[in-house]
Amino acid sequence: MEADLENARPERVFITHSGCDREVVEAVREYLSGLGVFKEILETRAGSVVSSHCGPGTLGVLFVSK
Repeated sequence: MEADLENARPERVFITHSGCDREVVEAVREYLSGLGVFKEILETRAGSVVSSHCGPGTLGVLFVSK
């Protein structure tokens, strides 16, 4: 997935989760920041559909491909 992230549109990336431990979210944020691709890293909470189907601890990285 790293090659896809490196070729993503650089405006922003989202870390979306359903109640992950803070340490996990921060580790993902540090990883994404270290890639040096994205101008903005936003954190959002997953909505009720994702949370109910995937459960607590689900985390996704959302970006737009070039």
